[in-house]
Formats: sequence, structure tokens, C-alpha cells
Amino acid sequence: MSASGSSFENYGMLVPFLISYFVMIVARYTLPDPYSGYVAIFGIFIMFGGMVLVSFRETLAVAKFSHLSAWIRPAWKNMHFFYSHTESKKISDGRYLTELRLGFLFNHPEYGKIDKIFVYHNLAWKLRIKLRQGFAWRNGFVVEHSNTDHVVMYEHSKPLTDHGIFYPAYDLIEAGSDYPYMAKVVRESLVESPDMAIQVKNEARKI
Repeated sequence: MSASGSSFENYGMLVPFLISYFVMIVARYTLPDPYSGYVAIFGIFIMFGGMVLVSFRETLAVAKFSHLSAWIRPAWKNMHFFYSHTESKKISDGRYLTELRLGFLFNHPEYGKIDKIFVYHNLAWKLRIKLRQGFAWRNGFVVEHSNTDHVVMYEHSKPLTDHGIFYPAYDLIEAGSDYPYMAKVVRESLVESPDMAIQVKNEARKI
């Protein structure tokens, strides 16, 4: 599932391929050889050319947005969020709530078409998310993307309400920048607690 445009737009992209396929079938049974073969080859080129053009169009469409490939618990579904802007507020010590304004309307199975989502997380957003070169999924096409990250989030059973509209709320469990910070926390903990360091070393020898 991805945050994308209308269903008409998604299915509309299939029209050139369906027309090309129909022309190939009609030519195969109505035109004499070798003309039927020529038309079939031409139709194949049209289909592949159309796929390249549509893929290029999708690449341009998503280039101006940041992208999250999110695995959502507890359903364990993969969702793709393209967002143009983030706005974070600190709700407690080290705890934040970030609003992601989506670049495309997202068709949520429970809340319908929405233009933003909310994410609870520890540490600042820029310390958790590591945008880099990768791939994104958009309208059935895998496209290259220069600002993407892979995350794991937990969806709350209750939505957040903003201006009378229900929006899904998530907890950020894992993100691209987590491991360096986790390692830093562990190192600092071991320095502050020599007894813990000795215990970790003893446990490591047993493995």
C-alpha cells in the first residue's frame, strides 16, 4: 500500500498497455504474414517504451518528497509515505510527536483519504531518520529515490484528531539512524557502570 494519487490515475496508466496488447492480438489474427509479425514487434516496443516513460514520470513525481518505507505493526503491512514537511513538538523529556504532511493523499483502510500522519518517537526526528539513496514504490512501479529510509512503526488503535478529522498515529520503533545511537548509549552505559561492563564481557565469552 502506498501514499499515492487517485485510483483512476493508477488504472489509467494501464490503458496504453491494454490498447497495445489488443492491437497485437487483432493484428495476429487479421493481418497476413509478415505484416502481423511487424505489428506485434511494434506493439512490444510500444509496451516497453510506455513502461519506461511511466516509470520516469513516477520518478519525477516523487523526487521532491522524502520517503519512508514503513513496516507497520501489528498487522505487519508495508506502507509507503511520501512527505513534504515535518513539524515536531516535544511532549515530554526526550519524547516527541511529529506531524508528517504527505505529498500525496494516502488511502488508509480505516480513515479514508488523509493528507498527514502523526508519529510518536524518542529523540528528535532528525536523529532517528537517515534519508539516503534507495528505492520507493509508487503506483505499482519501483523507482529510484534520493531521500528514503526504512522504518518499523506500531499503529495505535486510537486515532489522533486534528480539526475534527481522524488521523492515524504511530510509534516509531526502528529507523535508519538508530543503531549508531544505540551503540553510543551502550558505550556510555558501560563506561558509567564498570560492573555492567564486566558482566557483558562474561556473557560474551559464553556465546
